[in-house]
Order: sequence, then C-alpha cells, then structure tokens
Amino acid sequence: MANAHHPASIELPHIREMSEQIDAYASQVSLDFEELTWLRTISEKLDCCRVDSTVDEVAEEVLPSLCEVIGASTLALVFADDPSAAISLHDYRITSFGPKAIEPALCRRIVAPLQATAANRPVVVNGRNRDPRLPKADEVNSILMVSLARPRAHFGWLLAIDKRVPSGPQRQLLGEDEFGTVEAGMLSGAATLLSTHARNVHLFREKERLLIGTVRALVNAIDAKDQYTCGHSDRVATFGRRLGRQLGLSHVDCEQLYMTGLLHDIGKIGVPDEVLRKPGRLTEEEFAQIKRHPEIGHTILKNLTPLAYALPGVLHHHEAMDGSGYPLGLKGDEIPLFARILAVADSYDAMTSDRPYRAGMPTEKAEAILRDCAGRQWDARVVRAFFDDIEAMRRIAADGKHQSSVLSDDDGDADLSDSIIMANSAIR
Repeated sequence: MANAHHPASIELPHIREMSEQIDAYASQVSLDFEELTWLRTISEKLDCCRVDSTVDEVAEEVLPSLCEVIGASTLALVFADDPSAAISLHDYRITSFGPKAIEPALCRRIVAPLQATAANRPVVVNGRNRDPRLPKADEVNSILMVSLARPRAHFGWLLAIDKRVPSGPQRQLLGEDEFGTVEAGMLSGAATLLSTHARNVHLFREKERLLIGTVRALVNAIDAKDQYTCGHSDRVATFGRRLGRQLGLSHVDCEQLYMTGLLHDIGKIGVPDEVLRKPGRLTEEEFAQIKRHPEIGHTILKNLTPLAYALPGVLHHHEAMDGSGYPLGLKGDEIPLFARILAVADSYDAMTSDRPYRAGMPTEKAEAILRDCAGRQWDARVVRAFFDDIEAMRRIAADGKHQSSVLSDDDGDADLSDSIIMANSAIR
C-alpha cells in the first residue's frame, strides 16, 4: 500500500505554487522594466519641451510609445490651449494616438461624467465598476482618465481607452481587459509632463505680452513726437518678416525680425523735435543729429535682455554694403543679416511714403533704385528676395498707407496694434 504521506505527493503542490509565484514575479519585473524603459525614453525626449514647441508636438513625441507600453487601444488628449477660454467640453481639442482612433463625440461622453472625480485622482473604469452614465461596454470596455492640471490652470484630460491584454505571463498579473495602478501611474506621469509644458508655454506667452506692452510704450513715445509718419515701422516690420521668410529664416527668426523692425527707429526719441519735423533740407549739423538715432536706440534697448536680439538690427540698419553707411561704416557681410534685411525694407517704405517736405515716389521708381543699387547700397540677395515676393510687398505698402496700426500678411499673423513710428529721415 502506497504511503499517503510520500514526499513527492507533498512537494508537488508546493512546487506548482512556487512556479506560479515565480511567473507572477517575472511578469512584475517585466512590467517594471517596461515602465523604466518608457521613463528613460521620456527623459531623452525632454529636449522637445521647448517654449516654441506646442503641446501637440510634445504629445506626438511621448504618447505613441506610452500607448504601446500600457497596452491601450487609444490614448486621447483632450486639450485647451487657453484654459480660461474653455467653458464647455466642445471648447477642447481632441487628438487620438494609437492603433484605434476615437470619435470626439464618444470621447466627450466619457469625459463628462468623470471630469469632477478625475480632478483629484486618476479614474479607472473597468467592466465591473462601470458608471451607468458612461457609454456601454460594447462601445468602450475599459477607461483610464487623468487630469492635465497645474496650480491655477486646468488644460484638459488624458485618457487611455480599451486595455489590450498581452499574451504570456503578464496576463495572470494584469487580469482580463483591465487598467490598473501601473498604467495609472504611467499615464499620470505623461499628464504631468504635458500639463507642465502647457503651463510653461502659457507663462512664456504672458511674459511675451508684457514685452509687447513695453514695445508699445516705446513706439507710442515716438508717435507722441510726430504722428505724420504714422505706420512706418509697422510696414518696415511686416516687409522684414516677409523678406525673412523668402530668405528661408526660421519662424522664430522671422518673429524676432518683425519686432526689430518695430523698434528700428526707437532712437529718434532722442532727436530734437525741430529736426524731426523740419519741412526743408537739413543742415550738416542737423543731419548729424539724425544719424545718431541708431546709437541712441541701441542705448535705450541694451538693458532690456529679452530684446537683445534686436540690438544689431537697430544699430546697423543704416549701414551700406560698400561701407558708406553709418554709424560704423561696416561693409558687406560685416553688417548683421537683420540689419541688411531691414535696410531694404526701411528704404523702400521711406522712398514710397509721403513726407512734409515731399511726396512719396512712385513704386516703379523706388523699385528701380533698389535694383540699381543692389550690391552697393543694399544686399543683392535681400533685394532679389524682395522682388521674388513683389506683389506681397506692393500690397503691404498700399494697405499700410490707409491704416495706422495693424498690418497682417497673407498667413494671417496678427501684428502689434498701435505700433506707430517715425519715418526714416535719412532718405530726404
């Protein structure tokens, strides 16, 4: 008769239990490794979180890999660029990432009943604890939702939809079609990254608006001295940005070029009114006073660190390619690029605009002068770019003569309003 207490009959269940535990531990280690790998990937992508990067661009870098790691069918970003303007769910943009897109209407039906709870913690909805207000299980089986929020700013939500259970030992740990704490932690990490970036961009835009206010104050101070040449620097700035685009400059460079154009004549605040407003020919002494305005402008702006990029253009926009310009008599490529671009824009507007002492030239004559003096007075490459976009340049000039503030190019960018600057008195 066999011994009922034979060691083999005792050890077999114990071995089976140990094997199951080992499988579970291996599954957990695998999940931890995947989480650490994704976090490492995120750390390597932090350089994408620049102030000139949109939240959508950062999401495109981060969310597809997260969708794969947590096994979601869809990740949905429900986002508002301006949280103060988002009154209803329809004010939020919805973008899907992953193998299966989600309809915006279905996404809103998920967010609506969960948004209050998700404000404080991640919300996990699996089949067994489904809220009756949510879509039915045949539409959405499992949901994980976290808030995109920073102090005093709520930008939206991040959702994982429909868990895809992997094969192998991970199935035992994860259960069937369910999100858990691991996925909630990883989604919360992504939400923190996106909301922090959104908040930083928002703060940067506020700082930018403060800077624009400073520029308005400066240019309005010039306008208070003489309103006759109203709109000159608006047009120079708009010409300059168009030229920057024609020359292949980056978006940031073109916007900085626009701001430099607005400020290029700011130094005229230091020129006596009787010289600026003189209707007749200037004496040598008076012209010498006019020629000081680039250096005065440089002095005014040099302590405004956010406007440091504008200093070369402000100081050197009256230099000439042959060295005959001022204040330093620079030649050729010694002249900063912004200054060479603004020299063409400034001269064209000055030649075609009316002044107290003369009527503006016909555009045909001004354009002929630009062609004739390319390479000597002005950078030939910039002049070519000007004529490559001549219809837009003529439109800017014509439109600018009939308005005193906002100019827009055909890309729809809104320029600064109330940017009213003195004309270029050097071309008389």
